[in-house]
Amino acid sequence: MAEEKKGFCVGPSGLIVDHDDINYALLEHVFGEETFVLRRARDGNEGLRILKEIDRCDVIIVNRTPHSSNDVEFLRQLRAAAPYVGIPVLVETSSNNPRALMEAMQAGACCCYTKPYDPGVLVKTVLRITNRENADASSGKLSDTTAQP
Repeated sequence: MAEEKKGFCVGPSGLIVDHDDINYALLEHVFGEETFVLRRARDGNEGLRILKEIDRCDVIIVNRTPHSSNDVEFLRQLRAAAPYVGIPVLVETSSNNPRALMEAMQAGACCCYTKPYDPGVLVKTVLRITNRENADASSGKLSDTTAQP
């Protein structure tokens, strides 16, 4: 994984919101090979707290569980807070319920992956998203500006 020195990230930075230790370990392994600096939150409330403490986040991956509304509420709160509006959010889920996937997209996810998925495709998607030309999104810096419709 990329180095982190005194709060400064060298390499892409990601937040993974996931209560599942095994799934997090898999993502840590997959993204560690791509030199990502990863932080973990076990739920949306912890995710918001972590985002307030850090100065950079290039992408957020949320594990959507069928029995929790916290993940969708986290997406809504994230999209309502100016510093986090431009951070791309990917949702992974074991549910193939189209309604659940649509709810995640409407709450602010840029894409959804249904498990099982190819980890290589997820990594390529994240790498593409984190290298966008939009200055705020590609730098990962948290800004106080809101996105224009």
